[in-house]
Amino acid sequence: MNDMILTLDDVSIVRSYNTVVRNASINIPENSIIGILGPNGAGKSSLVQAILNLIEYSGTIKYKGKNLKKLSTDKITELGISFVSSNNNIFYGFSIRENLKFAQMLARKRGKEHFSIEEILSLFPILEQRIDQSGSTLSVGEKQNVAIGMCLLSSPDLIILDEISSGLSPIAANMVFDSLKKINEKGVSIVLAEQDVNNVVRTVDSLYILSKGEISYQGTNLEAQRDFSNLISEYFGM
Repeated sequence: MNDMILTLDDVSIVRSYNTVVRNASINIPENSIIGILGPNGAGKSSLVQAILNLIEYSGTIKYKGKNLKKLSTDKITELGISFVSSNNNIFYGFSIRENLKFAQMLARKRGKEHFSIEEILSLFPILEQRIDQSGSTLSVGEKQNVAIGMCLLSSPDLIILDEISSGLSPIAANMVFDSLKKINEKGVSIVLAEQDVNNVVRTVDSLYILSKGEISYQGTNLEAQRDFSNLISEYFGM
């Protein structure tokens, strides 16, 4: 059994006097892909923000056994956690090449590189075709590919992807999810906070469903596929 790279134990989050996450416990083994599935307002992004210590929470969150509660977000990322949201976290005035080189420079400062720029371009061939194109001229899907590439070049051991399929065409979303298995094979653990049921279920090793702030389902990939119709019922609250 793999050691846990990240654990959330009895985590609750209150925002504007409303409990948005209640007593959530999630285990992320090393070298795994874990999905946290739920509709808008379920509490997924709040959980992600809690992991990065961007909001207050009760309970315990540990990364490789280290309690994260008293650490700044910068310190948490220095430990080896990287984050990509649906907001395309790239430098719009820089070319694809410049964005990737900047991220690579940060990785070398840490003395650790999981991926080379060449490997990123192999994962996302469209980026190689447009390597000197400005970030501001890229499609939403291409910007997301650059953001994930930059995240990987920063040499994380764990990446958290929050709603990365948002705004993507079905083809672009499928391509992004297809790349995650290859990324995971390099020893990078992945947490997906998502709404894309089909892509999540086909990609993850284990799945959690967050409904109205509470974990309503937990299962392995095989269990999720077997229980797919029930899972959809849980997901949509029907």
